[in-house]
Amino acid sequence: MNQEDDVITVNNSENIFTFSTLNNAMCHQTGGNNIPMIINGIVKNSDIQNPPKTKPLPPHAKPDKSIKCDHKVHIIGDSHLKGSATKINQYLNTNFVASSVIKPGANIKQIVYSQETEFKCLGKKDVIVVNGGTNDLDNNTEKTKTALVHMLQFAQKYTNTNIITVNIPLRHDLAMNSEINLEIQDFNNKLSKSSKLLSHADLVEMNFNRRYFTKHALHLNNVGKKGLTKVIASQINKIFNLLAPELFF
Repeated sequence: MNQEDDVITVNNSENIFTFSTLNNAMCHQTGGNNIPMIINGIVKNSDIQNPPKTKPLPPHAKPDKSIKCDHKVHIIGDSHLKGSATKINQYLNTNFVASSVIKPGANIKQIVYSQETEFKCLGKKDVIVVNGGTNDLDNNTEKTKTALVHMLQFAQKYTNTNIITVNIPLRHDLAMNSEINLEIQDFNNKLSKSSKLLSHADLVEMNFNRRYFTKHALHLNNVGKKGLTKVIASQINKIFNLLAPELFF
């Protein structure tokens, strides 16, 4: 598992340990019949009979250490999705592998125009999870419109795969009727309507109340992040008609 905030990839592999080299070394040392004892990695009383020779495995029969991955989940976004790849992997089966590129403080344009080469290689068995917009909305109507356009253009660009868009959470550090929160609601409403027009796109709503946010009220706390990643994982499972995790948190 790699460090979160850069690129996170979760693989499950089996470690294969072969005793032939160790046995040969012990036999070479003594050639006796005593049972070997290993203490802190050091062979003691290593007299042992030579083991029967076995034929090496043919090349085609060698253990395959590669990991089979049926579904790739790529996550891009701002700090709201920080740590999400690790948590989402906990709610998906081993046929999925999730990775993330998180850009705290980035606007939507900086987020959606990343990883383009990799995204073009994805297919219908894969998913892109994207969020952004918090850093675009600052009482500037034109910037809000531009942010929405970038998000929709992103979804229209990658029809080769599945898109899950996460909307913008309300600013609980501001009054609910503040201009920025009204902009967020307008942005989210338009994003929801537009997503319904795209057959390969789904929307996850980050409509959590105040208790799911940190003291400064801008970012989700641990319980809130757990809830968000469960909702995202449930939507991913729904796309592939798989059993979704329990949403209680």
